[in-house]
Amino acid sequence: AFLKTTGGDPVALLHILNTFADTPLSAIEGFDLPALVVAGTEDFDNGAAVDLAALLPTLLSGAALLLTLRLALSGARWEWLALSLLGALLAHLTDLAGRLRAPLR
Repeated sequence: AFLKTTGGDPVALLHILNTFADTPLSAIEGFDLPALVVAGTEDFDNGAAVDLAALLPTLLSGAALLLTLRLALSGARWEWLALSLLGALLAHLTDLAGRLRAPLR
């Protein structure tokens, strides 16, 4: 369905399938970014809000990069690509600033 909606070349896009790599949990746990996560006091059906807050920097920057890829594959204008890349950069810089302020472990 994705190929039909984007008009992508199926032969060319097959090369992308083997380029994905798993990110170890230890790499994700190393990020530190102040964020507000609001959850109910008894809302644990999808995990703890503290665990979600710890993943936000990675999720935000990753989502911006995936949006960039989606826009590029769908033939969006360069301005949209630049805007989504800027969002990823801001998320990475915010994360970096938070880690630099954090005490050494």
